[in-house]
Amino acid sequence: SYLLHPILFGVYPILYQLAVNIPEISIRSGYRPLLIAVVGVVLMLLSLRLVYRDWQRAALVATILLILFYSYGHVYIALKGITLAGLYPFRHRTLVPVWVVVACFAIWQISRKPGSFAVLTSVFNMAGLFLLVMPVYQLISLPFQARISDANNEKAAQMLALQADDVRPDIYYIILD
Repeated sequence: SYLLHPILFGVYPILYQLAVNIPEISIRSGYRPLLIAVVGVVLMLLSLRLVYRDWQRAALVATILLILFYSYGHVYIALKGITLAGLYPFRHRTLVPVWVVVACFAIWQISRKPGSFAVLTSVFNMAGLFLLVMPVYQLISLPFQARISDANNEKAAQMLALQADDVRPDIYYIILD
């Protein structure tokens, strides 16, 4: 019954990109995009609430729009190399209208169906939570993995130092006079 899915689907791409690129960037660089995404989703949810006068419908429309927004680039990249009779049908000029039609159809279906969307809300909530499991795990486990890696590196350095003390090479310094 909680309407978390718009926020979950709104922050997932940012957390995913942060988790994938964590060796190159710091976690602090994700605060601003997360804040912008949450504020944007909340504003979209509030504006859709004014239109539909129903929180569940507004949340479902917001989630569908977020899914379409975040998936457009991936679908375009996957389809742009496909040719049909020597033509490239999946370019922006054809894919954007298809995306608009899909969005309008989904909004129309949600708008015209009477009743509650409790089951669909639960499904979207679970899907959003499932999506966030891996990026959050990677972001949380990173400090622990760094400590374990540092401890292993320190042990390896100590072992090398002990081995170096035991086996000293014979070095002769010859001065010809």
